[in-house]
Amino acid sequence: MELPKSNVGDVVQSPKELVIIGHPKIGKTSAILGLENCLLINLEKKEPPFPGKIINVYKEILDDSNFTESQRNLDENSKRLIILFKVSQMLQEEYKKGFQYDYICIDNLTELEDIANPYAKKLYTSTAVGANFQGNDVVAELKMGAGYMWLRKAFLKILSAFRGLAKKSIIFIVHPKLISLDKKGVEVNVTDIDLTGKLKTIMAGSVDSIGVMFRDKDDSNKVVLSFTSEDGYVSKGSNIQRLANNEFVISEMKDGKLEFYWDQIFVD
Repeated sequence: MELPKSNVGDVVQSPKELVIIGHPKIGKTSAILGLENCLLINLEKKEPPFPGKIINVYKEILDDSNFTESQRNLDENSKRLIILFKVSQMLQEEYKKGFQYDYICIDNLTELEDIANPYAKKLYTSTAVGANFQGNDVVAELKMGAGYMWLRKAFLKILSAFRGLAKKSIIFIVHPKLISLDKKGVEVNVTDIDLTGKLKTIMAGSVDSIGVMFRDKDDSNKVVLSFTSEDGYVSKGSNIQRLANNEFVISEMKDGKLEFYWDQIFVD
């Protein structure tokens, strides 16, 4: 090993992990489906508005062939968890064969936190200290907030099952949440990622770019992805210089047809 005497490494041009914050029905999923060779893992009950490479987790949990006999009576979130790990395993097998999606999008992290809850219990009860736990929800039932640590572990283990499997980028969609902060004795309302406690901080710190998606106030046919630092969002911005403090029109309805401009975000 030698100490570097000159600059090493390349300038990163495109986000490897991107979080998109956005309110419902502003065009997030439609925009994602405009990405070439993107796998959308849909965790919500609603159907995506356009065709694409989509795994609808809710549809999959209705198919008994996806589960063993002992798994068929599990609760909804436990079944969704099983499907997610099956998808991850399938992606890993395809990766070994030489196939990768350019992008993988998980829609959305707010739902994923619910799915992580039964997994948190499983992780806790697999330890010596939790082996005799007879409850249903470690987050609600463990004292002094100890269950949140297990929720974080479960959530991050699920994410780690997908990280590194996309050729270009993994994208996480998440809903916004209004919170109050005390700034020098003054209560200020700001918007943040809709995840619990430290989990939103960990998530924000583990990705290179967080953007807010919204419809252009002057032209509702345009959907914008913003990395600027003004407008009251706590977790927002990018470590990538060309994206930081900028915003981009991502999709636009022209003559009844959606056009996409993701090449402004992913240039590699």
